[in-house]
Amino acid sequence: MGAKNTFETKYQKKIVSIPFDFDININKIKFNKFQHEKTVISVVGLVCPSKGCHYLLEAIKRINPERFKIKFIGQCSNKDYISYLRNICKEVEIEFTGFIRGSNFLSNIQDSHFSVFPSVSEGLPLSSFDIVKSGKPLIYSNLSNIEELLGPSFKYKYNDTERLAELILDMQKNSEMNFNVILKFIKNSPASHKSYASKWIDLLNET
Repeated sequence: MGAKNTFETKYQKKIVSIPFDFDININKIKFNKFQHEKTVISVVGLVCPSKGCHYLLEAIKRINPERFKIKFIGQCSNKDYISYLRNICKEVEIEFTGFIRGSNFLSNIQDSHFSVFPSVSEGLPLSSFDIVKSGKPLIYSNLSNIEELLGPSFKYKYNDTERLAELILDMQKNSEMNFNVILKFIKNSPASHKSYASKWIDLLNET
């Protein structure tokens, strides 16, 4: 696989584990409130067209962009695309953090009201667990393979900006209630975090 080959070529390491803590105590996860004059939305992952970042901004444009801040957490090397994003909705505040990890990553997640995965294409977004563990709700596109663990309540068709706008407004008003819906689904889900992580290990170690 490309991911496996890239990792082993660049870092000269065999993939035997994943740098995410999946062995978590669900009962200890609590909703993490955040007070801010604007609604802060975090978007985790590479900032590129296939991640659907432009669809999120199109959705925000339908609402009241002055009341939102979008924080893109991930590598953003495509200057033309970044310029395109800024021009979609000039009224919204946008921050590009670049690629970060560890405590800086978690603090940026906690410094938001909720997260959105607007991907046009997505594999197994492991950072979704870090978002939930940080006490934040998550809206995700129907191409993200996380429904089995987070439930269907906050899923939308990736290019349906009208539906995404509706979900954002609902999350803005009822974020704690929506987070509890996600957490309840996780607790009752037949899938486990460890089995989900194992899928990644199996895929990455394919020859």
